[in-house]
Amino acid sequence: MSTNTPLDDHQQMHAALAWSLTIAWWTVYPVGIILWHLAWTVVFLFKLLYWPVAFLLQPVFYLGRFMVACLALPYTLAVRLETIYIYLGIAAIVGVLGGLTGRGVYSILRKLLSLDKKPVATPRRSVKQYREEKRQKKLRDEPLLASSQTARPLSPGSVSMSDNGARRSRPQRGLLNQIIHEEDDSEF
Repeated sequence: MSTNTPLDDHQQMHAALAWSLTIAWWTVYPVGIILWHLAWTVVFLFKLLYWPVAFLLQPVFYLGRFMVACLALPYTLAVRLETIYIYLGIAAIVGVLGGLTGRGVYSILRKLLSLDKKPVATPRRSVKQYREEKRQKKLRDEPLLASSQTARPLSPGSVSMSDNGARRSRPQRGLLNQIIHEEDDSEF
């Protein structure tokens, strides 16, 4: 039965670590060298093919730049017009505040000077009152029949129910009573 002391365990671990590092060095180093040379070859081919490929893809690059410029145009305009936005925004705020202040002062003065009283509405005439006033005016304006004509006794046959004789005949005013003048000279 052999008993291992901590010193023996430490030496064994040190030997195993040294042995694994040596194996790793001899296996990873060649792989690293191969990968480095492969990467160098790819970079060389990339540099060799970069100018012809860049020349052939130049229209695509210009189109892409143009599309990005078109998409960024609203933002660039917003940056250029920022001062105007600020100016117009402040002008709008000042205008609204000025309008509200003017309205407030006007309403206070209107109340203080009692300008908001509604005028007393005159009572409107009804149709019946209007007709009665018109009839009375007509009676006032007409000359008395007795003063302009000689009085004749009424006979029973001369009384009629219609009042056509008492009405004055006015000339009719309308389109049918107007004269249409024709022109003699025509262009045809």
